[in-house]
Amino acid sequence: MAMSKREQFLAIAVSGVVGLLSVQFVVNSVRSGLQAKQNQLKSLEDKIETHDRKMTDSALATKRLNELKSKSLPKNREAAKNQYSAWLSELATQSGVQKVSLEDQQAAGLKSDAFSAYRFVLSGEIRLDNLIKLLHGYYNRDYLQRIRDLKITQLRDNPEMVQIKLDTEAIALASADLKQEPSLAASGRVPQSLEEYQTSILSRNPFAPPNRAPKFNVASSVDVPRDSDWSLEVKAVDPDNRHTVKYTLVSEKPEGLNFDETSGKFSWKPKANGNFDVVVQAIDTGFPPQKSEHKLTLKVVDPPAPPPPPTVEPQFDVASQSYVSAVLGGRDRNELWIRSKTDNKYFVAVAGDQIAVGSVKGKIVEVNVEEQFAELETEGRRWILSMDDPSLQAAYKRSLEN
Repeated sequence: MAMSKREQFLAIAVSGVVGLLSVQFVVNSVRSGLQAKQNQLKSLEDKIETHDRKMTDSALATKRLNELKSKSLPKNREAAKNQYSAWLSELATQSGVQKVSLEDQQAAGLKSDAFSAYRFVLSGEIRLDNLIKLLHGYYNRDYLQRIRDLKITQLRDNPEMVQIKLDTEAIALASADLKQEPSLAASGRVPQSLEEYQTSILSRNPFAPPNRAPKFNVASSVDVPRDSDWSLEVKAVDPDNRHTVKYTLVSEKPEGLNFDETSGKFSWKPKANGNFDVVVQAIDTGFPPQKSEHKLTLKVVDPPAPPPPPTVEPQFDVASQSYVSAVLGGRDRNELWIRSKTDNKYFVAVAGDQIAVGSVKGKIVEVNVEEQFAELETEGRRWILSMDDPSLQAAYKRSLEN
């Protein structure tokens, strides 16, 4: 049966719609397949990127591990403990630790397939500035190490000293050599110098008030006698009354001048007059050390005139109270009798005898009975002693005047 025009139009329209739907289906099918391929491609790219990242991370980790190997302790347990404990002991000694004690905390050390950890506790007494030196040396050492705990206690009987207890741990990697040599390079963890750290830390010392500089208690000039042995102690007082003061001569010394830096004592025997300026620096042992300077003018002058000789007080002379009491002739020799008023005693002398009465000493050369005198000799000079003389001292003085 033939279709009407209207039916023909409807058939054509339906056919067009069906065609369009077919085309749409085909397009959607192609698009879905393409999206699936793109998703697969993206997944593969992600896997490749992840793999590359792991490879990169693995290479970086290997490189880092090789770098850390040089910082490791030896793989051998005894070698590791001996090397690290020897270094700790040396560091403590060089830093000024007193009463050093080093304990091996073997039971507390960790261990895994990748590393072994070794713990030590360092104890002792140390000055606060030297503690900074100890820590600076510790952190500047290129070891795989860390401080687990640090206790600091100020000593009551010595405020300049503290007691420390340092708990430290170091690692030996499983990849290290059995006898791994220690790295001598700086760790890079301490960018400042030791002096810079000491200045910045000690300037805010938590254990005491700010340290004050020493004060000199000596005049600005002093006279020094020429050609004479001279000395002077230039003293500086610590206002905090707890630090030791040492001295340094920071100027040129005149010829022959000596200076003791421990006591601050000058000694000199100058040869020529003149003025000489010297500058003394005093520095204490506080935290941080403080210093001050003093300019001293040494004026070399003529030596003083010698003092007059001391007046000698006259002493009692027994010879002033002794005299000739008799000149007698004996059977075979003549005798000289001398009496001492001091003790009322007599003694008899003959020619050839030595006498010593107070200041009068001599040898009797002759005893003359007829003229009643005796001749004596003293130091090669002869003199006369007679009964007319009031004393032996008077006779002797008269002989010196003639």
